[in-house]
Amino acid sequence: MAGPSMQIPPWRTNDAGEQRRVGVELEFAGIDLITAARAVCDTYGGTIAWHDAHSILISGTDFGQFEVELDSDFAHPSARNPTEGDLMARTAAIARAAIGDVIEHWMPREIVTPPMPLDALPTLDDLCGRLRNLGAVGTDASWRYAFSVQLNPEVPSLACDSVLRVFRSFLVLSDWLRAVTARSMLRRALPFAQPFPRNYVGAVLAAGYWPDWPEFIHDYLTANPTRNRDLDLCPLMAHVDEARVRAYLDDPRIKSRPTFHYRLPDSRIEDPSWSVITEWNRWVAVERLAADPEALAERTATYVRYFIDAPESDWVQEMSIWLERHPGVLVSE
Repeated sequence: MAGPSMQIPPWRTNDAGEQRRVGVELEFAGIDLITAARAVCDTYGGTIAWHDAHSILISGTDFGQFEVELDSDFAHPSARNPTEGDLMARTAAIARAAIGDVIEHWMPREIVTPPMPLDALPTLDDLCGRLRNLGAVGTDASWRYAFSVQLNPEVPSLACDSVLRVFRSFLVLSDWLRAVTARSMLRRALPFAQPFPRNYVGAVLAAGYWPDWPEFIHDYLTANPTRNRDLDLCPLMAHVDEARVRAYLDDPRIKSRPTFHYRLPDSRIEDPSWSVITEWNRWVAVERLAADPEALAERTATYVRYFIDAPESDWVQEMSIWLERHPGVLVSE
């Protein structure tokens, strides 16, 4: 069965005029790390090396280094390369490996790709097909599973007003995005990738809100002192001003990078009809709305005036109808 056609975002290049890149994080269960690593090599080439007891690196691909690991900080040594005489580091590594042995039966495996050029993104569906044929499963395989996919599209520009337009567009579309992606009731119930507070959404969508980076970072982290948002801007803000971000939220898990960190609530890798490209195309809808100032202004004003305090389902229905009438934003799946 042919997969969906990949949609191209309105901004294909970054500030340097280079093709934008996208990193992907894919969670699953059903197969062990080495089997998953071999599937990565079958798709992209490269060589396998164990990084620690529950983490594999695949180097030498055309795109850079892939990681295949147990998705838990508790399973990996805090000191990645302890020296032979570093007894405490070696003891910690042994202890974390043992923890990984215990939790690996219910924690997801994860493949983390390097930043890949936009035109290479369809190869992720090839990888998912290989993983599925080997027995990999996602959220729908068990009520216990609440796995995710995370897209990390490089920002087209680091200008604050450019980032803010995309962020506003995401806030307008976020209720609809959750409705069409989060099929798992467990995933909806878990405290993962939570939406932004409505009072903060209203402040960002106010017509006169055009902050510079210091003000934007202050407002964002004052209202959201957490990574737990469906569009996590902490990595991007750390790339812009890491010291300022650390002053508000000194979380070692925040990795500086010039990307939006879009955290989808479901990974349905066992479903042949599910596709990374489908999820990517929904992200492109966010960028297309952001690139249409008149449409974004109209949708923003309608949401703030009539729907911000209404049930989420009302706005989902409104946006579903609007998207059907504006097929240039969301291409039919």
